[in-house]
Amino acid sequence: MAIDLEKEAVLGMADAAKALPAVNGHRVAPSSIWRRAREGVQGVYLEHSQLGGRLVTTMRCLNEFAAALAVKGIQNLSPAKGIRTGRPRGRPRSDARRGQEVAAARRRLSEAGV
Repeated sequence: MAIDLEKEAVLGMADAAKALPAVNGHRVAPSSIWRRAREGVQGVYLEHSQLGGRLVTTMRCLNEFAAALAVKGIQNLSPAKGIRTGRPRGRPRSDARRGQEVAAARRRLSEAGV
């Protein structure tokens, strides 16, 4: 659904970032809102309009974007185990392998004089 500039209050990227709640004490950056509009995330794009050289969006668009991401996140959950089924994860390192990697790192640091 297109943004109706006559009926909806438009927000610039900075205002849209301010309208969102902080997560773990961190505010959302305006550049992050811009990226969600231009590049999307997981194939979901924030609806926006360009007025001159300025991108604008609305609270409705922010809400729809959040809802679409929530649906996308639910679809990525495995119904059997409740884990993400996206890219495959490698096997965890064994204690022996981790010990070898730590020793190699210490050797490299020692050789570098650190």
